[in-house]
Amino acid sequence: MHHHITFIVLLLLGVVNLTAQNKPSTGENQTYQSGEKLTYSLKYGFIKGGYISFTVKDTLWEGTHTQELKLFAKTSGMVDAIFKVRDTYISYIDPTSDQPLKSVRDIREGRYKYYNEVTYDYTTLHDDSITIHSKKSGNVRVPPTIHDIVSAFYYARRYKFNDAMKVGDILEFTTYFSDEIFPLKIKYMGNERISTASEIESVIFFIP
Repeated sequence: MHHHITFIVLLLLGVVNLTAQNKPSTGENQTYQSGEKLTYSLKYGFIKGGYISFTVKDTLWEGTHTQELKLFAKTSGMVDAIFKVRDTYISYIDPTSDQPLKSVRDIREGRYKYYNEVTYDYTTLHDDSITIHSKKSGNVRVPPTIHDIVSAFYYARRYKFNDAMKVGDILEFTTYFSDEIFPLKIKYMGNERISTASEIESVIFFIP
């Protein structure tokens, strides 16, 4: 199976703005809510490379209240002229469990293009697995705690990113990525303060 894991995906779990984190572990989700938008600029020295935006909005999927979590990545300037990137990842999640119901991956990187949709059927739970349906490969049995790459990020924000983390801690997630089960591991590197266009922000750093 071809893995096309770009720097865009790795940056997805690379830095988190602490000002967006309230980090409750139970009850109503106050960590992220509909209307939130986070935008990160990508720079290489003085060269602007592009940006990544994360958005959250309430929506309906098959008549059910869900949250749409969207990641959009775009190169710009000189980088765009050399290697154009237009990546979109969308996850529709159950707002009570934070588990994905549907995932969309639309990748355009240079000449490479990839599109797939995956739906998750939790009513098929049996022998510690559920059935998901991929438009590319059909039905697949996966662990019931499966995430897509975007829902894993928001799940970590709500339940994993907290004051109990220690530098060097490794967070592990089972994800369905590039049409196969993909074990995602990220290492907590500590908190830092960085300058933004408007103020100094506290952020959490990870490496994949």
